[in-house]
Amino acid sequence: MKNLLISLLLMCSASCFAQKADSCYVYAQIKTLVTLSDYASYQIKFGNDPSFHDNLDKEGNKLGFSSLAGVLNYYSQDGWELVQVYDYEFSTTKPIEKIAMIRKKVSVQEAKEQTKFKTKK
Repeated sequence: MKNLLISLLLMCSASCFAQKADSCYVYAQIKTLVTLSDYASYQIKFGNDPSFHDNLDKEGNKLGFSSLAGVLNYYSQDGWELVQVYDYEFSTTKPIEKIAMIRKKVSVQEAKEQTKFKTKK
């Protein structure tokens, strides 16, 4: 009986892993550049994008935030969730950057469209 129960449990868990995913996560980074005067600016980089960009609303207007929490609150309203925040320091003479990694669950098709690699022509 015990062996039968274990076998059923293993078959059930194996079938769960065998199912094809219909959704996945896409990731983005929010860069917080903190200067020595305690001023901070916030930029975002999506997926395979090679550089950071200003935060824009759906109409293309530049958004201003007074804290990283404000940026995270804005993106969380659109389904993004915080994964991790870490410090990145270039050198002792340059400002410290905080990088917030965020993710959003989307369909596999939407993820493929968002993460297409750009090729040089």
